[in-house]
Amino acid sequence: MIIAIPDNPLFQPLFARAEEVAAANNGRVIRTTEEQCIHLLHANSADLALLSPYGYGKGVTQSDYRIVPTTCCILNGWTNTGAIFFGKGLETINTLTSSVPDDFITRAGQIILEEQFDIEHPLQPGKGTVAELLTTHDAVIGWRGNEDEYTGMDISEEWQLCFDTTLPIMLWVCREENSVELPLFDITEQLATPNLQAVQQ
Repeated sequence: MIIAIPDNPLFQPLFARAEEVAAANNGRVIRTTEEQCIHLLHANSADLALLSPYGYGKGVTQSDYRIVPTTCCILNGWTNTGAIFFGKGLETINTLTSSVPDDFITRAGQIILEEQFDIEHPLQPGKGTVAELLTTHDAVIGWRGNEDEYTGMDISEEWQLCFDTTLPIMLWVCREENSVELPLFDITEQLATPNLQAVQQ
C-alpha cells in the first residue's frame, strides 16, 4: 500500500503514525506537495492520498474516486492558518503572488477576493517571505506561518463570512476499487495521532 500525504505540519495529526502503519501493511509513505498528491492518485501510483477539495474535484472527473468517511481537516472561523497579506498604504490591488500557488489555501484566498471584492488578477508564483514578496506585489496569499506581524485577512474566517460554511482543506481519498479491497477507514484511524480529539483547537 502506498500513502501520499502533503508535507505540511498543519496536517500532521492526520498522519502522525504514517510510516509505522505503512510498514505494518507492507507499504510506504510518500511525503510531497499537495499538487503531487493529486498526480499520484490519478496515476494510480498511490492507493490512498490526502487531497484538498480541489484535488478531489480535479480527479473525480477522470477517475472513480471515493472520499473515506474518516478524519479530515476543516477550518472553522478564524484559525490563523492562512491569510491574504496586503502592502502598507495600499489603495487598490493590481498584483497577486504566492510562494505556494498550487496549495488549496491559496486557491481559497483567490476565490474570496473574487467573490467578496470582485478582484480577479492572475496569480504570479513567487519565492521568499511575505515581506520580500510585498516589495514587488500588492498582495500575498498563503499560509500564515511566522508572519504574524503583517496585517492580513484570515482566509478561513473570510470563507465562512462569504459562504456561511466551514472551509474543508484536506480529505482522505482513494479509488473506488480500493474502497472495497482495503480497510481504509481502519487504516486512516491508525494513521492519526492516538486519541485524536473530534475537534482540534
